[in-house]
Amino acid sequence: MNIFEHVLFEIRSARSVLIVSHVRPDGDAIGSTVALARSLKLAGLKVVAWNEDGVPERLLFLDPDGAVTRPDTYCGQFDLVIALDTATKKRLGERTLAAISEACPDEAPRWINIDHHVTNARFGDLNLIDTEAPATAQIVFDLIQVANLPLDAITAGALFVALSTDTGSFQYSLTTAATFETGAALIRAGADVGKLSTLVYDSMPKRRFDLMRRLLSSVEFHFDGLCACMTALRRDFADTGAQPEDTEDMINLIRAINSVVVALFVEELDDGMVRISMRSKAPALDVSMICSKLGGGGHSAAAGARKRGRVEDVRNEVLALIHESLQRN
Repeated sequence: MNIFEHVLFEIRSARSVLIVSHVRPDGDAIGSTVALARSLKLAGLKVVAWNEDGVPERLLFLDPDGAVTRPDTYCGQFDLVIALDTATKKRLGERTLAAISEACPDEAPRWINIDHHVTNARFGDLNLIDTEAPATAQIVFDLIQVANLPLDAITAGALFVALSTDTGSFQYSLTTAATFETGAALIRAGADVGKLSTLVYDSMPKRRFDLMRRLLSSVEFHFDGLCACMTALRRDFADTGAQPEDTEDMINLIRAINSVVVALFVEELDDGMVRISMRSKAPALDVSMICSKLGGGGHSAAAGARKRGRVEDVRNEVLALIHESLQRN
């Protein structure tokens, strides 16, 4: 059997399936989770979907049935856990992992790890990893197609948004002709491109605009303009009423500057940690390698990490690593 057949055998053999994705979920994490959970439910399987931070407000339209919930006590064991779009198990979140252990005290469930990140730690009993895929949604779509699982309009819409957001609206380098063909197939299955695009790209809450305006004033340029850094402090959220999800894709504002080769977004979190996001426009500058030194990972052109410390100290450490990489390249 090939890997798809192994994965499908495990899914069909399970009495109950839990689908999980990473903390601070993006469009790919939520879209893939909603799509796979719905498709499996329509096929008659018993499925639960969790995300530690829940569905971001801006993506609630993808989950009209409220299928994705925060971790909770589950009356019964899971035979199978499917982790989506998550490079390391710890990225699922402490509460999620604790809830899985609580739900399955007698016998550990089987794990399937479905992802497209180069830095994936392959923590599953089965690992369906395709680093050439532009999004985890592409792998989920392929799985649905191979298994002839149901693909209704809601499922197709969730996958389309996941694919669109993780490819920068079909702009990033991993986007291929096959990516557009998948998009076309999802449209044929009922994905409403105009409606979905308006909800994703043209529905900004004012609090996000207020935060954006504030964070633009924090931007600093380094290394002759090759690096731009944006910093978000806790007081920025308090003063604007913004939510953590409102920073999504804000790094692209500085990435788009023509002189910038690498963009850095640094965010102060409430738990003493600092969230780091990086984007590279130079093929030779692999930001996943930089983030791996900080305990994170991702793709060569987009990566992230979390590190405990003061914002200024963490930012200076990351800038030093960026400088080293720029000098090598």
